[in-house]
Amino acid sequence: MRCRDPYGYALTTSPQAASAYSQGLLDVLRLKSGALPSLAASIAYDPTFALGHAALALLGHELCAQVDTQARLRDASLHAARGTERSAATCTPWSSTWPATHDRWWPT
Repeated sequence: MRCRDPYGYALTTSPQAASAYSQGLLDVLRLKSGALPSLAASIAYDPTFALGHAALALLGHELCAQVDTQARLRDASLHAARGTERSAATCTPWSSTWPATHDRWWPT
């Protein structure tokens, strides 16, 4: 059976990565600490999990988390095609057009 996120959307990843991603997603949405380690664990469990990479890039960009945003965007885009249609639509459009110098949330 396919893994699902807390909202019922299919995830193309292992059960361990899905669980870590779901916990990180809920932590972000509830404004709780702990999202970064959970999302990082999701890509440690499955290095090809595009949504995990994209979520980490978002934390790096929006919350200035200590994340290699460019690498996470690159990997999200690279692995998006193996995921669901939703993950491909989520990860590919903005990651492929992200400015190479945009690694902080404030303008330079």
